[in-house]
Amino acid sequence: MAKKKSTTVIIDGRISRDMEVRQAGSYRIGKFDLCHNNSKKVDGQWQDDPMFITVEYFLHDHDQPADFRKGVLVEINAALKCDKWTDRESGQARSKFKLMANEVTFTESTNQTGGNDGQQSAGNGERFEDESDIPF
Repeated sequence: MAKKKSTTVIIDGRISRDMEVRQAGSYRIGKFDLCHNNSKKVDGQWQDDPMFITVEYFLHDHDQPADFRKGVLVEINAALKCDKWTDRESGQARSKFKLMANEVTFTESTNQTGGNDGQQSAGNGERFEDESDIPF
């Protein structure tokens, strides 16, 4: 059987809905919506063309769900996933694309007191001082 390939997406935008967290065994899974703003020219004028997409993210021990709040600017490295189901009422096949985030980088402060400006990374983008800190 051939190895499945996934489509990798790197996208930035603002969180448009606070993170919801659910427990699945020993894992915490966060879910939030992201608004990525494209611009397009209409009748000679540039107009915003926002795109909203759902993001799911396996939270690590150091991730704080409160940091993933509405309005925060993030960059996401993710796999594109398509959920498919049959609508219970109409019986029609339905589908929805979402992102399964591997890494979420905060591109502006998540600390309202201003003590933590700049880029922070959650997930696989951990920063280490030297190689002895790497956990493998």
